[in-house]
Amino acid sequence: MKTIYNIIALTSLFSYQVAVGESVKTPGNKCSGKPVVEIVIFNVNKGVTNEQVQLASKNIMPDIKEMKGFESRELITNKEGKWVDIVHWSSLESALAASQLMMKNKNALSFFSLIDQNRMSMMHFCK
Repeated sequence: MKTIYNIIALTSLFSYQVAVGESVKTPGNKCSGKPVVEIVIFNVNKGVTNEQVQLASKNIMPDIKEMKGFESRELITNKEGKWVDIVHWSSLESALAASQLMMKNKNALSFFSLIDQNRMSMMHFCK
């Protein structure tokens, strides 16, 4: 049941990101139409192993690669167990659209269920 609540919370976060993204498409905004780097910093739920995270991440790569505007992705961790997921997109609009699509993707939802929702942050940076 906790996994379902985590997915709902993550869906709300991504929905918020998409809603915020709508406002960044205004004329004159420095991010609109420019390449962006999406950075998600997170910890995993208790009991989740590095191998589980890496496998779940590998399982969503074919889906991410099919997303419009995808350029590259790197998933890294440190010895304290904090993870950083870095994704390069051709535009903020592409990044936000992909986030919305991934909330309906079975493999992505499996990956998201491993993440501690209380210790996660997602940001977009313009190049």
